[in-house]
Amino acid sequence: MAQPRTYADIMAQIHTAFWNATDPYIINTLVPTGITPEWVEAGKILYAEVVNLNKIQGKEYADVDQANTDYNELRLQMEKRIKRLVKIVKHKFESDVQIISRLNLNKAIPRRRNNFYEFSILLVENILAEESIINSITPYGYSNEFLTTMQADLINQKTLQDRRDKEKGEAQQATKNRDQKFDELKDMYEELILQSKLMFEDENPQYLEKLGVLVRS
Repeated sequence: MAQPRTYADIMAQIHTAFWNATDPYIINTLVPTGITPEWVEAGKILYAEVVNLNKIQGKEYADVDQANTDYNELRLQMEKRIKRLVKIVKHKFESDVQIISRLNLNKAIPRRRNNFYEFSILLVENILAEESIINSITPYGYSNEFLTTMQADLINQKTLQDRRDKEKGEAQQATKNRDQKFDELKDMYEELILQSKLMFEDENPQYLEKLGVLVRS
């Protein structure tokens, strides 16, 4: 029997086996091995559970993708605005050592993402506390209102990051839940096929084929 490689292929093969195992001759022959109608029905129920868990897992990863998109779009927008803000402030106050120092602009902008975020939050907060700086950069589009909006957007950026991380965790758990039940289902399928081979392989191979097992002529 060729081994299916994808999840969909395996599920299709399992479906064929369990649904065709209810053939009266097949199930009556298998009952002495412990493969009873109730056992087959339990397999069908488990199959349906795996299908549902797979749908949940797919939805969770779709949520991860959306959360990641939302976070990255805002992050890149804020990085662009912060870098332009730094450029403007340095230009306007390049000779004012105290302001440059207070705004932590006397050193290289952090390159690591988390450090850059912390730098950005502090920079906007410090600028909002100094009216003279705001007045100097307002002509470039960085008014008090715009800076306040930036501050809110930076806070939202952290919210979106937390949401993305939460979605990732939920997606990983959904995958774990699906895989656990999928493994249980595969174990039942393998038992069904094993017992069927013992019963049908030599004298009635056509019943194996009905269960989806390729029999060599």
